Amino acid sequence: MAKGGTLELIHVDTGFTFQTIKLTPGFVPATEPDLIKLIEKVALIQSKACVPIIIPEASESEKEIFSAKDVDIAFETAQKMETGRAILNVAHWQTAVDLALAKKLVDLFDKGEPVSLSFSFEDETVTIFGMEIHLGMVVLTCERTTMADEDLKALKEAVAANQERSILVRFTPSEGSPMLAHYPAWLPTDQRDFLVGQLDRAATEAGRVIPELSKYSDKEE
Repeated sequence: MAKGGTLELIHVDTGFTFQTIKLTPGFVPATEPDLIKLIEKVALIQSKACVPIIIPEASESEKEIFSAKDVDIAFETAQKMETGRAILNVAHWQTAVDLALAKKLVDLFDKGEPVSLSFSFEDETVTIFGMEIHLGMVVLTCERTTMADEDLKALKEAVAANQERSILVRFTPSEGSPMLAHYPAWLPTDQRDFLVGQLDRAATEAGRVIPELSKYSDKEE
């Protein structure tokens, strides 16, 4: 419309054109390409989450309508909904566990070898332009998880002291082995069923800690 042309108003049911307007070039201001991309992503999120999202307008005194963080969250959320996946490049993450789980983790990491960890939590929520969006269950996996010497030492000390709860544990992904996030609600049906089946099987295997960790996941970037 910024380049000019013809605007037709057509009845949605009958197809009758009841008004035609000629637009001269420049009559409608051009929209920035980046804003168009943002609108497309927000529209996708709206349609999938079934919630209205209003992109704020800038006032005369404002130079920017929204922050770079707002834009990043919108693009990241759209990508998660489109693919059902995300790569989380974190230096480490930590969580609080009870004594029983702390003992299991000591047994796993005391061997000095990277450990494959998978855990989940029920819902991830993000806020986009003031609207809370629920992404549903998140399954996090890291194929080669390690624990720094000082972190393992602190864990052992807590176990030795029989600390009953709120034992902080910090994990570190091996180089080249990022944490992967899977969102079953947005995966294709066959991939979602496969992932859920893997979780069910892993939960029954000896040495795996998925059921316990699912209660404590608290990623720290």
